[in-house]
Amino acid sequence: MKSDKHFTITIFSLFAVILTIITLGSAQVTGVTSGGENLYTKHCLICHGDKGLGDGPAARFLDPKPRDFTSGVFKIRSTPSLPTDEDIFRTLTRGIPGTLMPSFVDLTGEERWDLVAYVKSFSEAFQSETPTPISFPDPPPETEELLALGEKLYNEAGCVACHGQFGKGDGPAAKTLQDEWGNPIIPYDFTVPGRMKGGSTVNDVYRSFSVGIGGTPMPAYGEIYSEEQNWALSYYALSLAEEEFLEEFPLLGNSITGRDLFTGITPLENGGSPCIACHSVTGIGALGGGVMGPDLTRTHNKFGEYGIATILTAFPFPVMNPLFSENLLTEQEQVDLAAFLQETVARRPTQAIGRLVMMAGSGTVILFLLANLPWRRRLTEVRRPMVKRKS
Repeated sequence: MKSDKHFTITIFSLFAVILTIITLGSAQVTGVTSGGENLYTKHCLICHGDKGLGDGPAARFLDPKPRDFTSGVFKIRSTPSLPTDEDIFRTLTRGIPGTLMPSFVDLTGEERWDLVAYVKSFSEAFQSETPTPISFPDPPPETEELLALGEKLYNEAGCVACHGQFGKGDGPAAKTLQDEWGNPIIPYDFTVPGRMKGGSTVNDVYRSFSVGIGGTPMPAYGEIYSEEQNWALSYYALSLAEEEFLEEFPLLGNSITGRDLFTGITPLENGGSPCIACHSVTGIGALGGGVMGPDLTRTHNKFGEYGIATILTAFPFPVMNPLFSENLLTEQEQVDLAAFLQETVARRPTQAIGRLVMMAGSGTVILFLLANLPWRRRLTEVRRPMVKRKS
């Protein structure tokens, strides 16, 4: 009887260990971490490097290059120099359009504030200076007079030299521009709507014109022009956007085909590995796929259509690039995968945990029944001689 009891205890102990491992695995999938350093290591180190120098493993694949946080020079800010905490928090929340800096809106507010503090720790400049944001007056109404003034200033201020006469980013100086670290930099194409790095509302553009774009040749016109003139420039820059802009993906994507490509049911035409080999996503399998790469459920929320297009075209990550640089996706495969990623519902952690609970419950019942069989047989063997003696 003792051996059977020990067998039962061993079975349940083994099950408890397995359940603990699975539970820890599910917690890791949800990305729950605490403290800015852990969050930075998980989300930022691959591009910005462990010391914040902008030299992470993926940096050489990226254009524009990741920011060197030790310099204290940030692109997006509301001050003439260092960004405020709110500026960094806003960038973490929105991401930077036109780059592979994603939105981290899926992190909690507390986690983003932890990241703000940790990013600031890379530069001593924050210890000696308290940044003060410029004042932001309410924007005046857009008028023909204001647009005419903006066009006049656009030509007089030298915007044409970089951004071109019609704002396409093709001015005579465009190909010679470099950032503060000597990397080539491309002027923004104002005809493309909605992708300005600092935001595309008139308030965002006013801020960018007023304080400049840190580390780039874009100057701070707030030191040169009045508030009215900067509003005029802002409205004019936005007016250059073309009404009918060619979409990044002119082909129509099929999310069902994209799902089959993701899972490997349909092989990639040029022989690349299916996404599921490394990545997980909601609704795929019991646990959602591979664990080598990040979960892609929230990819569209994080990178947007432009970011997904860049990733699927250039594969700007150290593991992806060697795998796919010789096995490029076709344009149709790109749009189908993008359509699938756009339709994924951001609820994987809940689904995964629900499945794990069901699996754990079912496993408990099965193990209980299996363990109970030898125990019941043992009781029968004990009763039988007792019954015989009575009779």
